[in-house]
Amino acid sequence: MKLAYNLELLIGFTTQSPYQSYDTEVSPRQFRGYVQELAGTGIDILMCCPTAWRLPVYYSKVNRVWPELGAAHKDPNVTADWKYFDKAFHRVREYMLSKEYEDPVKISLDTARKGNISPWISYRMNDHHYLEYIGERVPPTHDPFWRAHPEFRLRTTRSNNYIFPEVREWYFAILQELVTNYSADGLELDFMRSAPYFEPEDVPQGTLIMTDFVRRLRKLTQEHGMKLGVRVPNSIANALNAGLDVPTWKKEGLIDLITVSTFFITSPDQNVEEYKALPGTADVLGELHFITDTRPVLGYNMGRRTGREVYLTMAASLMERGADGVSFFNFSYVRDHHFNDPRQRANMSVEPPFDIFAKLRNQEYLRNMPLHTITRGARYPWNVLNHVLEMDIHLPEGADKGKSALVRVEMDRPGFIFSALSVECNGMELRQVPGSGELFQPLSNFSLPSPQCLFFFQGPPEAVRHGWNHIRIIVDNSGEYMIPHNGINVKGVEMAVYKD
Repeated sequence: MKLAYNLELLIGFTTQSPYQSYDTEVSPRQFRGYVQELAGTGIDILMCCPTAWRLPVYYSKVNRVWPELGAAHKDPNVTADWKYFDKAFHRVREYMLSKEYEDPVKISLDTARKGNISPWISYRMNDHHYLEYIGERVPPTHDPFWRAHPEFRLRTTRSNNYIFPEVREWYFAILQELVTNYSADGLELDFMRSAPYFEPEDVPQGTLIMTDFVRRLRKLTQEHGMKLGVRVPNSIANALNAGLDVPTWKKEGLIDLITVSTFFITSPDQNVEEYKALPGTADVLGELHFITDTRPVLGYNMGRRTGREVYLTMAASLMERGADGVSFFNFSYVRDHHFNDPRQRANMSVEPPFDIFAKLRNQEYLRNMPLHTITRGARYPWNVLNHVLEMDIHLPEGADKGKSALVRVEMDRPGFIFSALSVECNGMELRQVPGSGELFQPLSNFSLPSPQCLFFFQGPPEAVRHGWNHIRIIVDNSGEYMIPHNGINVKGVEMAVYKD
């Protein structure tokens, strides 16, 4: 089993932790702390992302932000309402130009190796953050190449278009510099930040171009004694639609590690089985994220925090389904990273649940843990006017030993009549029961759903089984139940099995 941990170095500048607060300047202690806290937890691989969005947090001769823009940059008027990226850039710039500067990438990789964690570099192949800002209000976190070449951008997302050789040469030069200058065991190409890479009409040609690009990077990493990994969409079909021919990459032995991702949220919709079944020897990891859904909260696109039980159940399920291990993305973002915005004071910041890594290595614990919870068994939203929503949810070994089971259905807004809804599990109708909150102890109160949007259904132990469970959500759209349904969607489905 492999446990990987993605560490975006942006977090060292934007987040309060035991190693710094917003009242203190960023120092090398912050970057060491974020890696030292992983030592002995069970993490095998550190995926170090050396950027803050499109901004390098190291001195690059290719992406010359600091030599060219750093000292010359002028912050917005201090009386103005700074954007989040202004605050982040200011804090990064203060550190990068300070006398205390030590290379955060080198600190992270070296600290990982000292803690017996394999250090990798994970590079975002087309970071999308804040590309919607154009004209005079271009965020300072955007790189000079993107600024100088609007002709190389995609029409819709404004990110770089890999159909142009100039774009590919830019990224190759960056990756070559990182591989050459740092001591790492591997390089991960993070294709989840972000598709698309080509215009829709260019995907067939682009797929061949991208495979040649990966071949070139394989040769580069082999010359430096490094492994090559990729972080890709949750299914082979979605990867191919983005021009990412993972089957060919694995068959040709171009890659050593495949991380299957649902981009930003924890979801079981990861077809690790089909990636594992492809010809080739690359290991396959599932991936879990720090939130289980997204909903706008006070202007921030964040969501309900992933709880311990969800992490443990879904990781165990993914590994039973064929994954060689699990990757954790944005795991530490449960800490305060909103620059003391007063609108966030109602929301609890908490320490990450590092204890789950050791528990994942304890098969006896996983079989006997008191609560199994799995979340988001399908893709949403789904309008209830469709009458029936069906999905399959996989539960790992031990989940069929419970005393009772609950299914929680969440609507995207209040107004649904409870008696119009029914749920079946494996052909057995469940009994609707009162409920108002979480199926388990939440990690924090951040973005918990309204009780008026939640509906609960209870079943006996024999309603669930080890392995795949078929769920049917049925809506009665007849008569008096018709009007309130209009425009209401199922936002989430969650299942819990209780053993106590």
